[in-house]
Formats: sequence, structure tokens, C-alpha cells
Amino acid sequence: MQSLSPLLFIFLLISPHTIDASEIVVNDPDWPPYFFKGESYQPIGFAKEVLQLCIAKTPYQANFIYHPIKRMRNYMENGKLDVHVYSYKENRDAFLLFGKEPIFKTSYRPFVNKKAAFEIDSLDDFRGLRIGHLQGLKYSKAYFDYIENSLDKGYVRSVTANVDLLTLLRAQKVDVFVNTVDTVYWLATTMGMRDEIHAVDFDIQTKDYFVTVSKKSGSIENKKAFLETIDTCIRELKQNGQYQKIRSGYGI
Repeated sequence: MQSLSPLLFIFLLISPHTIDASEIVVNDPDWPPYFFKGESYQPIGFAKEVLQLCIAKTPYQANFIYHPIKRMRNYMENGKLDVHVYSYKENRDAFLLFGKEPIFKTSYRPFVNKKAAFEIDSLDDFRGLRIGHLQGLKYSKAYFDYIENSLDKGYVRSVTANVDLLTLLRAQKVDVFVNTVDTVYWLATTMGMRDEIHAVDFDIQTKDYFVTVSKKSGSIENKKAFLETIDTCIRELKQNGQYQKIRSGYGI
């Protein structure tokens, strides 16, 4: 067999076309301005941009695929999804490994029409109100328990998309809903109703979100090393100003 010339051997060794990066599946949810389901007419998404930059520093190639909340949870539990962004909850330790550097922080607050004649300062103030609820969203434990206990009383209207919450509020079919501030204001702006709604000061919960790996992922071999690389990348982006530049592009 004819041996390769030294120059050809070096070219094949360093050529990017010879690198076969293993593919991992990353959730691309309906969660503006962090993710936009990969829809071509939408921006990439703030968190997705950060993930793209940071996964590129690992031995893996990201395949972003949209899954709704309930299916995403199931797929992260059984390893059909490799990576997603989660807030920390102790019961999630059973199926997730968490990174340590937050990819973003967000607040869950009640949203009402600016002309609403009621005030919300506690969970008790939701009583008697028609509440919009995004299926699969857990909020805080206290508020989620309140929603669960109210479902059979006819006060809660469940939807499957964030935009539906705003549509119901505009049509006066619900009085209030809880969601992340950045998400609601982004959608309200695109729907031309930013001046119609108001985020109540009562904070349901403020959370840090982290990159996580499914414990049952068969694609990521060294999960700890993967997350350490992602954490280091996020910290570097924050330190060199690129993180803030990406954020500002989404009005966050």
C-alpha cells in the first residue's frame, strides 16, 4: 500500500472535514426571547445563541429540535433529549445533571390588563379571578399548587402556547396569568399590545436557569466535563462583554 506524503497526512489530520462531531439533541422550546422553536421567521433566541457558541467548544454538534413542555420533560427523563435549560429543583436531580453558571435569570409575575380594577399582592388575591395557565409550566410550588387546586373549580383556563395567554387576556376571557416577564413583554410587543398589559409587582418566583444534561443521555459520554466546558464558556462570555451584547439584542 502506498504511504501518504507527510503534507497530505498533516492536511487530513487538521482538515475540519475529517472531524466527525457526535450529534446531541438540544431542546428548542417555545420560549421567547430565549428560544423560538427554530422558526425561520423568528430570531435565533438569546439562550440558543449562547448555547450555540458554547456547545461549539465541546466535541459535540448541536441538533436543536422543538418539543412542547410536557414531552420535553418526558424526553429528558428517558434520554431522548440530551440537553435543556432548567431552573434547579431538588426533585430534578433524579434525572438531570446541572451546570453551575446560570445562563440567565428570569422572574415569574402576574400579568393583567392595565385597566384592571383589582390588585394582586398575595396568592389569596387570585381567588375569584379567571386565570390563564400554560400547560406544563410549574412556576413556584405554592402557585402551581394553587393552580392545581383551582382546575376543577372552573377558574383556570389551560393553553398550550404562550401567545394564547395574551390573546385570552386581550379578549377579556381571563383576568390574569403568570409567566416570565421577558417572555410576555417580548410577545406583547410583537402583538402590538405592550401598552395594554401590566406586570404586577408581586413576584411569584425569580429563578436562575442552568444548562442541564439528561442522566440517561447516551450521546454525551463525559457529562461532567461537558457541563464544565459550557459553564466556563458562559463565564467567559459574561466577562468579555459578548453575553451582554447578545442580551441587549433581545431587549433583555
